[in-house]
Amino acid sequence: MVDGRIKSAGVTFFTRGGKTIVRSATSRQPKRRTEKQFIKREGFAHNLSLWNTLSGTCDTLLTARSRPYDCFMSLGAKLPPVFLTRHENACGMALLMPGIPVSCGTLTDIVYRLGSVGSSPALLTSLMPDDMHGDECLLLVTLRQILQGTVPRLKVTKRQLAAADFTVVDGRLALVGDAFGDDHCGWALVRRRGALCSTQTMVTASTAYRAYQTDEALLRAAESYGGLTAP
Repeated sequence: MVDGRIKSAGVTFFTRGGKTIVRSATSRQPKRRTEKQFIKREGFAHNLSLWNTLSGTCDTLLTARSRPYDCFMSLGAKLPPVFLTRHENACGMALLMPGIPVSCGTLTDIVYRLGSVGSSPALLTSLMPDDMHGDECLLLVTLRQILQGTVPRLKVTKRQLAAADFTVVDGRLALVGDAFGDDHCGWALVRRRGALCSTQTMVTASTAYRAYQTDEALLRAAESYGGLTAP
């Protein structure tokens, strides 16, 4: 029995009933890359880069589905797309932006925003000092935009917070410090109890990602893949 594929010729051959059958190994359908299709594919590609960044740190925080990957990609599909070239996507380029999913679970969500306390930058939250149960903890996930060579990537860290990390501001808990004024960073505050967690996303003052959402960025990215096709 002989089975195989001749890549250069674009044919597949296999044996059936004692006969060798040869078929085309390549699709003759034209490659379609309409603007709508391309935008969807670009969104998926960037979400995949985000997942590759976050998976080792946040996979145990994405508990709403049986697979953390499915949970992340479903939530990430709601992010506005950014338009990266074929080379940028191949390099795993990842951009910091608001709304990046970090956790997904059934515990009560925490509302938070960037602001200030006096003259100091802060992460202001909806938590009151007595909101936490004895078996719960709070995790702070931080994303920092960095350059590896010329490729923008994200560095992720996660740490458990203690009561001493917080300041009470108007009856609510806040994290105060110069770090929260860094627009190269984003933060998510996650409630955790055993295997359960709250559903949280990134807040950031970064706007660098917007340069990859313009019509010019779309055309530049599309050209790197061979251009767009008619609908």
